[in-house]
Amino acid sequence: MLILLSSTNLSSSRCATNNFCIDEKIIYDNNLEIKVKKYFEDYSKKCQIYLDRRCFKGTPLTGEILSECAKKTYIKKGILIPLELVLSQAQMESHMGTKGKSCVNNPFNVGEYDHRTALKYYKIEEGVQAYFNLIASDYLSTKEIDELLQNFTNSEDKRYASSKSYERKIKKQFKFIKKYIKKRC
Repeated sequence: MLILLSSTNLSSSRCATNNFCIDEKIIYDNNLEIKVKKYFEDYSKKCQIYLDRRCFKGTPLTGEILSECAKKTYIKKGILIPLELVLSQAQMESHMGTKGKSCVNNPFNVGEYDHRTALKYYKIEEGVQAYFNLIASDYLSTKEIDELLQNFTNSEDKRYASSKSYERKIKKQFKFIKKYIKKRC
């Protein structure tokens, strides 16, 4: 499978969260090209830095799970989901998989509604991958990250969450996470 990647700015949702954007040819197989492999290793480490906070003790999420799902989504869809968005939503939706209806296997509440559960996942990797696929396909396929943080609706103008203050909370958490990780890297 041929994937395109290179260094640039990150305002585009199709760009990697911190280093890469589609441009330079890199071939994926069992041995990822060094630059790409390092990107996903960094993604994992940065996620883990935030997940290791005492307030998230007992979280089933790991930097490795998030990084693997980010990589699979990028290979399949060509969109990298900013780790700050991922962590913000996991925190808002289920306190990193520690609170809520089906939080352990579905920390992003994909298929959860205010009064019913429409989708059930049997492993955390399934629930996390469903989130990455949904965000890439339905949200960041038509909006830049800045637009999404202003109006968290999908391509059909449906909200991710029913809370009217969801965007404000996610945006605030996104900025906090970015600063928190930067301070520790």
